[in-house]
Amino acid sequence: MEQLNINFQSRMIIKDLSFWMDGGSVTVYCENIAGEKIEIEFHQNMSLDCYPNAKIPGRLYINKLLVKVRSDLEKSILENLKSAKLEYDESLPDYHLILAALNEKIEYVQSEQYWKDYVATQELLSQFN
Repeated sequence: MEQLNINFQSRMIIKDLSFWMDGGSVTVYCENIAGEKIEIEFHQNMSLDCYPNAKIPGRLYINKLLVKVRSDLEKSILENLKSAKLEYDESLPDYHLILAALNEKIEYVQSEQYWKDYVATQELLSQFN
């Protein structure tokens, strides 16, 4: 995996979120106080079907790079997202829905189901080797 030079000590600001119509992928567009742009994707986990040269279901990506499961990088990403400021009008009715959707993705990555899905996708991906 490529080396990431992201300052995780600098507070993250969530600028935008995209909800994909593929079964649950969410892309979070962030910037930290240092001005670094960060794109975090929670790839859908509704279908664990795997395909060659495609993103892996249920996995976490940062700046389009796959994040190793249960790694220090994964922990840093999740901790930063938990404390990130959402740059969005709190008075709008969907503000809390957006936060709830993001928290649901964070909780999934921290769950036992995430590990089970990881094991299942690794078995499916082994068919392509």
